[in-house]
Amino acid sequence: MPIYLRHRSAWLRIKEVYSLQSASSGKRRRKSKTTPYGMVAECVNPPKLDSGMPSAELKVSASKVTKFITRLYRVLDADVIVLVKPRDEYHYMVKIYAPSKDKLEKALRQARAIIAELKAKKAGAK
Repeated sequence: MPIYLRHRSAWLRIKEVYSLQSASSGKRRRKSKTTPYGMVAECVNPPKLDSGMPSAELKVSASKVTKFITRLYRVLDADVIVLVKPRDEYHYMVKIYAPSKDKLEKALRQARAIIAELKAKKAGAK
């Protein structure tokens, strides 16, 4: 499930996704707040892909790309490859590669569900 993110002139491979928790303070007990989108990445050479692999593209809002990547990282199959590149100032292009059309369609369904969930949360916040 390698996910690669293009950041300026470098490619980053997402290695791990983890939850950030704020520590509770003092004498009062409070629920800790969890923000489930911390990432660990490493700088790598541009990914080499087989041109015959089935692929598809999606567009993600730049303000939601980190949440999208972390949620996608947790649900993708191991043999699916995802490239995330800036498209313009407000959007990122997500290209998904899979070894078969069935796995590609499954990954697309998962990615679209995450995008829809992020849009619904935005609409609900207004």
